Amino acid sequence: MKKMFIKRKLLIVLLFVVAFIGGTIAFTSAKKSQAGGGNRTYNGSEVFYVDLGNCGNSWWNNSGCTHRAYFFGNNTNWVTLSNIKNTTIYQAKVPKGSYYGVILARCSTSSTTWSSGKIYNQTGDIMIDSSKNFISYFGGEKSTKATWSNYGVAPTVNPSPTVNPTPSVNPTKTPSPTNIPLPQDIQDGVILHAFNWSYANIQKNLKDIAAAGYTAVQTSPVQQPKDYNSSYTSVGDNWWKLYQPLSLSIAKSSWLGTESDLKSLCKEADKYNVKIICDIVVNHLANDSGPGTTSPSIAQYESQIYNNQGTYFHPYFKTSDDNAYTVCMGSIDMPDLNTSNSYIQDRVISLLKSCIDCGVDGFRFDAAKHIETSKDNGVGSNFWDNVIGSAKSYAKSKGTKLYCYGEILNPVGGGRSYSSYTSNMSITDNKTGDKVLYNVNDKNAAAASDYTFATGELANKLVLWAESHDTYMGGSGSAGIKNTSGINKSTINKAWAIVASRVDAASLYFARPESNKMGSVGSTTWKNSEVVAVNIFHNKFVDSKEWLSSSNSIVMNERYFENSSKKGGAVIVNVNGTSTKVSNMTVNVLKDGDYIDSLTNNKFTVKNGKITGNIGSTGIAVVY
Repeated sequence: MKKMFIKRKLLIVLLFVVAFIGGTIAFTSAKKSQAGGGNRTYNGSEVFYVDLGNCGNSWWNNSGCTHRAYFFGNNTNWVTLSNIKNTTIYQAKVPKGSYYGVILARCSTSSTTWSSGKIYNQTGDIMIDSSKNFISYFGGEKSTKATWSNYGVAPTVNPSPTVNPTPSVNPTKTPSPTNIPLPQDIQDGVILHAFNWSYANIQKNLKDIAAAGYTAVQTSPVQQPKDYNSSYTSVGDNWWKLYQPLSLSIAKSSWLGTESDLKSLCKEADKYNVKIICDIVVNHLANDSGPGTTSPSIAQYESQIYNNQGTYFHPYFKTSDDNAYTVCMGSIDMPDLNTSNSYIQDRVISLLKSCIDCGVDGFRFDAAKHIETSKDNGVGSNFWDNVIGSAKSYAKSKGTKLYCYGEILNPVGGGRSYSSYTSNMSITDNKTGDKVLYNVNDKNAAAASDYTFATGELANKLVLWAESHDTYMGGSGSAGIKNTSGINKSTINKAWAIVASRVDAASLYFARPESNKMGSVGSTTWKNSEVVAVNIFHNKFVDSKEWLSSSNSIVMNERYFENSSKKGGAVIVNVNGTSTKVSNMTVNVLKDGDYIDSLTNNKFTVKNGKITGNIGSTGIAVVY
């Protein structure tokens, strides 16, 4: 580093002397080599965070500059810091390498050198403590005054009398108590479907949601619902009205709450690093008295559409899976929007932008299967390319990486391909999850351990579930269980353990509406210990590989890191009962050694390619 020190000395005369006070940095998931200031090795996937909430409006907040971090040690690398919206947190992935220090800098460009004129200001050399992961920086420019502690725990700081005391450390982010961070990318995580919950009730439960390992929460549809009245509270009588919207805008009044409530939810969710996904219905609007009719209430919200129905709706006929025309131009008993029309597309884009302005991080598109893609011969349009492209571009300008997925139930339709959707978004693979649940309920471990996906698409474009709102409230189950409301929760959670342990696929946990009251929370099985353990396992093993197998009544998904010394782990499910002993079951990739079940603290031992241990009362073991 001697040459670098000389270059920085030459640079001092070019620097503005402005104080840098109160910054904090957090590193997550790094591989430790030794404690206290030694080199620390990173594999290229770890994220570090810089909290600048106490820096005031000094040089760091100066617009028009690139905020960078310089890592040095056995390797050297520059990274650009990006802001996490609505927070004082900046973040970047640590480049693969071995480092013992970091410098923060305000740059005129995305500097990759210490060239004269490219660096405006810089901190001193902040030594990385490989036994800690949170740093409070309380010195002025070029100061090295810093105190390390664990992430989220405020250190006791006794600054030198010559240094301005730091304000008390109060990180904006609330970390998971497991110290396993929530994935930044929604596709890498697990999603809680807060079915019918009001925005206020989701907000009240954010602490538990984050602690349970959910990367994101999905709301019910945000648009103005059909026939809304606050006195109508029965879930069974009213849930479906949210899926028959009167508008292509955020609801003025709804069981979910107001636009202001949505903004408040998103702002609070950012503090927990939990993302918000809104359900969007743009294939159709509400009918009046049944198929082939249009609700006159649409005129109150979308007068141009209602008054020009021949232009903005397709002629009515019932949809079928025969071909692209019958899938995309037909009706699912509601007036089918002409999504190829530019005005309709503009209205949808406006809706998405309004949600993004509230702080929303992603969208689920209801009935996406019935909206044409650009590859649908004879009926294709640019709807998805334009709508999702515009929304992602707008979100990016707001500092958000937008996540989108579409609901495609059962086959995609004759002559059509799933890949025509996955070029723009992830998609549901309902048949895979439905099959797992059916076979867990049928106590068929061999069939439940099938590793293939029904869509044939890559896992990193799929959303899986054990049950959904359609299988619970209706009869859309595709694998032999049409309606899942009669399936007991322990069976659901065993199926969840299997689907949520899968590599690369996002998984959606449906929160059952057992209170039967619109807007309320209902069942709390989403935070049962076995569900939480599986969620944390899912997050811990992002970027690993998998190996599914079965033996007698046991399904096992081994997760491992290829060409790595990391130990790996497994989710083990007994589909035929609860507590049981696993005795000398063949493993395929787990290394020899002892593993601990995070649910029971029972020890599992792998020796000579066999695993032995005791599954607890849930019938699920989560070992690593």
